[in-house]
Amino acid sequence: MQLQKPLVILASLVLAGTLAGLVVVNLAQTVTIQGQSATISALATNSDALRNQVKDSGQKPVAPPADSVVDSPPKDGAVGRAGSDGSDGKDGLIGLTGAAGAMGLPGELGADGVAGVDGSDGADSTTPGPVGATGADSAVPGPSGPTGPGIASIACQEDGTWLFTLTDTTTRMVAGPCRVDPIITPNEGTKP
Repeated sequence: MQLQKPLVILASLVLAGTLAGLVVVNLAQTVTIQGQSATISALATNSDALRNQVKDSGQKPVAPPADSVVDSPPKDGAVGRAGSDGSDGKDGLIGLTGAAGAMGLPGELGADGVAGVDGSDGADSTTPGPVGATGADSAVPGPSGPTGPGIASIACQEDGTWLFTLTDTTTRMVAGPCRVDPIITPNEGTKP
């Protein structure tokens, strides 16, 4: 960009110089034609003066009058044939970058895209979630549970604990004591 500006200025100066040269040549040609016309007029005047002198001396002038030879400056000749086309000139300098154009109008909305594929399930969280609120009591009673086993037998063990045998043949140990051993002191209960 910095090099293009001086080149554009230089090209403008060269063009201006060429136009000035053409104007000078045209003026020189005009001055030359005017000078030739003045010379022809002077010669015609001198020729007429010499004819009059010859007539005054009693002789016949040999040259014809100037009016019959040259009555006016030479006229322009016929227009010549057009010349052949010249060769193409060199490419001109690269023009400067133009200003940015105005922003265009928004385009129409495009069609909706196709739905994507469902993603894979995420991994289970290792952090437990918060405890939920206590639910309300149900107004509908739950179903009755199965009938439990009954007691088939009860026995008192040697260690004083109860042994319950149930109807499903399972047993349960229940702390006692199931019996109390009497405390016997000496001489108690004996007769002398």
